Amino acid sequence: MNEDPRKIGLKEGLRQLSASQIQKVLDWPHEMVLDTWNYCDGKYCPLAVAVGIPETMDNPSHESVYNELVKLGYKIYNTRGIKGDFYTKNRNKDLIDAAKEVLEEKL
Repeated sequence: MNEDPRKIGLKEGLRQLSASQIQKVLDWPHEMVLDTWNYCDGKYCPLAVAVGIPETMDNPSHESVYNELVKLGYKIYNTRGIKGDFYTKNRNKDLIDAAKEVLEEKL
């Protein structure tokens, strides 16, 4: 069975992270933004959570978080423009599933 192309893209994005960074995303107790934004209304994207931006950035905005992720060398928006059903309707569950799979690869 072939994996959904969007799942492949999301997993590629997660593979940029260490096992401990992926675990940080899985353990994050707060809601995350899982669509267009890297930061919105006090919520961060999973990549920002993984690399510790919530703990280090004062006065975050979508633009400042995006710029910091780019500066750190991360590829962002790994599912944008990819056709498929994964990570469209139940993004939180799909993120957790993909993160657990990638974490398993790293252990």
